[in-house]
Amino acid sequence: MDVASLQPLTGLPAFEDWPVAEYSAFMEAHNSRVTAAWVCFRRRGSSARADGCCGCFWSWLQRTHSPEWIHVEMLFRCDAAALVAHGASHYEACTVDLADADRPGSGSVRFVERDPRSERTYPDELWRCFQLRGFSETELLGLFFYCHRQVSKPINAVGLYWNFLPGSSALTMTQEDGPCHAERPAYFCSELMTCALCWVRPQLRGELPPASRATPHDLYDYFVLRCRCVESISFADPATRARL
Repeated sequence: MDVASLQPLTGLPAFEDWPVAEYSAFMEAHNSRVTAAWVCFRRRGSSARADGCCGCFWSWLQRTHSPEWIHVEMLFRCDAAALVAHGASHYEACTVDLADADRPGSGSVRFVERDPRSERTYPDELWRCFQLRGFSETELLGLFFYCHRQVSKPINAVGLYWNFLPGSSALTMTQEDGPCHAERPAYFCSELMTCALCWVRPQLRGELPPASRATPHDLYDYFVLRCRCVESISFADPATRARL
């Protein structure tokens, strides 16, 4: 999807005050719609290589202290509006990752093409995915828009490592997050997902952990145990693949 013309606003308003008509018109002019979104969690031990001193430290944290789920990203299906009936879909994932395991803080927010129709993209042994249900097309567009505003912002390496250290949650219990519509200078993966969801649905702020302390495992537990607006799916399931 061409989003070059989707320029950031001067200060992000609350979602209810967002000029939806303006950006819906943009999507229609480009013959595109955001028609589905999934939140995808990656298991521990499935990350990229970790060479060098810093990489070894990251591997040690994962092996000894991190819970099972260590990464989360949001996948969007973007359809050509005039061709939806013919299955003309394009998939983009918003992710925050380490660009170089030897250089902490070298990663950033980015969009990458990921086709869930490929068996190698989200295999069940490494990933668990949840489709967002009950979200309007405007809300899906809002998630897409929020994530795109953050592209190229650096990874929040301090927050990332801090949240994986043992006992860190207890030390940050008094930390408060800003308004639901606030943006941040840097993000780790689950921090960005939490901020995007809370911008589109501010009521989730009372259910989700504060973004600055939301680990991927925290979000996973929320989706499994408390969230009523997601459906657990497998991209390997023929029924799921038929809907893609």
